[in-house]
Amino acid sequence: MQNIKQEKNMIFISFERPNNNNMKLYLKNEYDSICYEPVDEFSNFRIDLNEAIEVFKNYERNKIFLIIEESDKILTKQRNFKVNDNKTAVYNLSEVSDGEN
Repeated sequence: MQNIKQEKNMIFISFERPNNNNMKLYLKNEYDSICYEPVDEFSNFRIDLNEAIEVFKNYERNKIFLIIEESDKILTKQRNFKVNDNKTAVYNLSEVSDGEN
C-alpha cells in the first residue's frame, strides 16, 4: 500500500515497508531532477513543492515525473511511480504556487 498526503506545501509519500532496497525518489523532467532520500527506515519520503517550483519553473514543460529507484547488491531499477491503482491512497492534494508558477 502507498499513501500520498499533502500538508500545505509538503507532499508525504509512504510505502509502508522497510527500506531494504535502498529506495530513492526522483522528481524529474527531461532536463533536470531532484533526488529524495527516505526520511526514515520505512520508505517514507517528503517532497517540498516550493523547492520543486524553484527547480522546474524555468523549463517550458508541463510534465514532471516521479521515478522510484531501488538498488540491491547487484541491480538498480527505475520505474515511474503510478498512483492510479488500488494500492494507492491519495489525500488532501491542492495547488501550490509562488504567484507565477
